[in-house]
Amino acid sequence: MNKQKIISIVSFVVIIALLAVTRIYGGGRSNGNPVPGSEPGTTVTPTDAPTPVPTTPATPTPSPVPTDTPTPTLSPTPTATPTPTMPPVPTIAREYTDAAKAVLETMTTDEKIYQLFLVTPEQLTGVWPVTNAYDKTKNAIRQKPVAGIVYASQNIVDQGQVMRLLSNSQGYSKFGMFLTIHDETGSLTSLAGTRRVRKPYEIGSTGDTNKAFETAVSLGTDLLKLGFNLNLSPTADITVNGTSFGSDAELVAGMVEAYVKGGLSVGMPSVLCHFPLPVADRNERTLEELREAEFKTFTVGLVAGASFVMVGYTDMAALSETGHPACLNPDVIGVLRNELGFNGIVMTEALDAKAITAQYNAGEAAVMAIQAGADIIYRPADLIAAANAIRDALNDGTLSEERLNESVLRILSVKAQFGILKEQ
Repeated sequence: MNKQKIISIVSFVVIIALLAVTRIYGGGRSNGNPVPGSEPGTTVTPTDAPTPVPTTPATPTPSPVPTDTPTPTLSPTPTATPTPTMPPVPTIAREYTDAAKAVLETMTTDEKIYQLFLVTPEQLTGVWPVTNAYDKTKNAIRQKPVAGIVYASQNIVDQGQVMRLLSNSQGYSKFGMFLTIHDETGSLTSLAGTRRVRKPYEIGSTGDTNKAFETAVSLGTDLLKLGFNLNLSPTADITVNGTSFGSDAELVAGMVEAYVKGGLSVGMPSVLCHFPLPVADRNERTLEELREAEFKTFTVGLVAGASFVMVGYTDMAALSETGHPACLNPDVIGVLRNELGFNGIVMTEALDAKAITAQYNAGEAAVMAIQAGADIIYRPADLIAAANAIRDALNDGTLSEERLNESVLRILSVKAQFGILKEQ
């Protein structure tokens, strides 16, 4: 065998050996990397290999999640408010706000000013007691078109008398009025045929929210038949002295929710009293402490559809440095508006009470209430002086026309919602 043949045979054997090595170490790779010496992006694929080697790394297929096992999620980041998330507070339907705007556009400034007041018939007429509504009441209502009138025991004689009193008074009103009473048990109007119901703490002691619902239905039905269209209830704060549903936040919240829904089922709006606390002295309760208790009861009532919140007298020292009673304090009403999300009617507690009159005159208190964000001034110490002070504040720029319109629009919208507003 010559030298040339030997070289050829050796070369052939080397080639066969290289091909074998390539198949063993290249074709068996599972990472899809190119075989050394090949062109980038290509692979060597033997003719008898059933599956080509991929040119890019394969993406691993995730294991399937069992259908009966929920996919875990991260716990939400806690917020600053420990109160459980609630649905948003409902807003008044556009049809009612549109009706209110149409009436607002027809009103004079004086008519708007008087819409800010809820007064007794005696404050309105100068007569005591008022048991009927004839010319003196008619003239007073037309000269001072207040948002509404609140009645008490001295105004109640019998059923026929009450029905005439309310019907005539409503008939004299140009815009329609809230005709109201503060009667949580039916005792004030029992002479007119209202059925007596249990006191709030008695209802709360049962632990049965159905009792609260039934009470609101019964009382609301009887008051509406007489001509009342608003009752200053329920008490939504938490007390230990028997003036509310109880001292436990969860219990009171359930009762308040049921009461508000019961009233709405017969067409009676609710007034949540007395935000944030019922007492009139200085209180150091913090925002966090209120969130753990009272805010729960009020928020549940607002979500259920309460149209009014009455703000109390307490100096909430931990919430504000002004030293003003809550109903004259923009910081406290601001919490109600901004944190609890309430856009309905904010009503002051009675401004003819010593807690107010000992510190402010009627005009000062009225202007402060509107500046603070209240919409209705309940029982001013002097209606004429309060109205004049608001007029002066509008003239000197202390109050703006826009701020006045904001409150009047809320008042008229709720009247439209409950069929009280009269079209012009």
